[in-house]
Amino acid sequence: MFVSGSIKKLKDVDEIIMLSIDPGHSNMGISWTYYNMDSESFFIDDMDIWSFATKKTGNLEMIKRLTVILDSYKKYIETVDLIIIERQPGKALKKMIRIEQHLVTYFSIKYPHINIVSYVPLNRNKRKPDGINNRKWLLIEGLRIVEKYSSDDNVKKYRKFSSKQKTDVGAAILQSFQFIMDHIRT
Repeated sequence: MFVSGSIKKLKDVDEIIMLSIDPGHSNMGISWTYYNMDSESFFIDDMDIWSFATKKTGNLEMIKRLTVILDSYKKYIETVDLIIIERQPGKALKKMIRIEQHLVTYFSIKYPHINIVSYVPLNRNKRKPDGINNRKWLLIEGLRIVEKYSSDDNVKKYRKFSSKQKTDVGAAILQSFQFIMDHIRT
């Protein structure tokens, strides 16, 4: 699960700043979240969709565009303690796996001091009730968490996303939330 760093290192800080990424083949959902160890409070600072390609964009061009976006967020990325990247299953499109691998490689090389987690979606979805599909659950639970742990401006921003964008951003938020529940609050 950990690509670099350790949980023990994270447990020794007062606050964890996280960047969580749900990779997609043309855009990805991201969230910037904070967790305060003393108050055990979770807060979503920001969320967004990074668009960098279309389904027809070639692999090399897609990676170049993604790298430009990542480079433009340098001053924010440098502040995080943990980067969580959704692991793409073996059945995923090769393009999706390349994106995940590029993200892990990029962050490992550019930010070796930051903990990086390749997060399995099954872990994120373990609180999902039986009988509801993943997409619907991401929409419902994503909105619930945004409403509970974010500012009014972020709630408005989230509600303006398309349904697909809400599932992408919701996945990013839920994986950071579930990671805290599973590994930090235990």
